[in-house]
Amino acid sequence: MKHIFFIFALLLLVGCAAQTEVRPSEQTTKTTYISTLDKAIDESRAATEAKQNKGYKTILEINNKKAKVGDYVVFGILLNNLESKTDTFALSAEFWEARDSMNNKIETDVELVETWLQGTNFEPFSLNHGESKFIPIIIKIGSEIAPGVKTVKGSYKFIVKSYNEVKETSKKPYDTDKTLFVSVEP
Repeated sequence: MKHIFFIFALLLLVGCAAQTEVRPSEQTTKTTYISTLDKAIDESRAATEAKQNKGYKTILEINNKKAKVGDYVVFGILLNNLESKTDTFALSAEFWEARDSMNNKIETDVELVETWLQGTNFEPFSLNHGESKFIPIIIKIGSEIAPGVKTVKGSYKFIVKSYNEVKETSKKPYDTDKTLFVSVEP
């Protein structure tokens, strides 16, 4: 019996000595945040590509998501080249308006809220006939909707436009505009 008690006590001591406290560093937090964004992009890509139908010019994964201040929201758009030739395409997005739960307009600084879209690449790209490209629309919910005005609860509406025949001085609308809604909880 003494031997069993001694072995148990020894195992307990070894187990306690092996435990160390790990505190996340700022780098670990940043890495986790980036990998969380990468995961959101990958999930959005999978959901969007699952809805792929070559008969549509653009496919939107979903048009309404919930978020809190500081969160990233990723909307997936799949653009299909249905033109008979290789073409150059581009997307643009703009903040349209914000509404509260009673459908009253929330006063915002449009340019400030559009900075929430800074994570999205809107550079033109080329697609051959029949090719598709996934474009993540990344929105980081900012802490302000106007200088000195904190972001408030509401539905924030963004419009995404697609273009083809993109040249330095011109572009042609490619498909109907897509509307995105972000329901924000501060």
